[in-house]
Amino acid sequence: MIHLDRQCPNFPMLRHHSTSGEVQWGYAGAGPADTALSILHHLLPLPAAAPRTHEDIAQQLGMPVGADLDELDLDHESRERLDNQYFDLAEQLPVRLYDGSYVSKRVWVLHQPFKEHFLAPLDQDRSHTLDVQDLHRWIAAQPQ
Repeated sequence: MIHLDRQCPNFPMLRHHSTSGEVQWGYAGAGPADTALSILHHLLPLPAAAPRTHEDIAQQLGMPVGADLDELDLDHESRERLDNQYFDLAEQLPVRLYDGSYVSKRVWVLHQPFKEHFLAPLDQDRSHTLDVQDLHRWIAAQPQ
């Protein structure tokens, strides 16, 4: 269960859209957007070893940081394979939030629809509980 309680949420809050950093719901603004990011990141955490930057990708692939593929002594096939690996990984780079944390692209893409579907309709004057299974079903039903 996810507990929407301003005093004691059971997930860590991330901050990107709102300056308050408080758990919010009951409207479609910045606070609920951050709450959505936080809940989704809690449910779909970024692996600790996942690359965060283009430099991380270069290091993971054994490339010198800042090097251009044309500068490396590689045959055409190796260069093309490395180029494809690099761009596949770059497509999956996480999004860096205002508070310096990172969320997966999937979390980033889903957080606004999640906010609209789950958080905006709730009564902002009381606490709520969201069933994690319902949340995972909703996530699974969203396009990749």
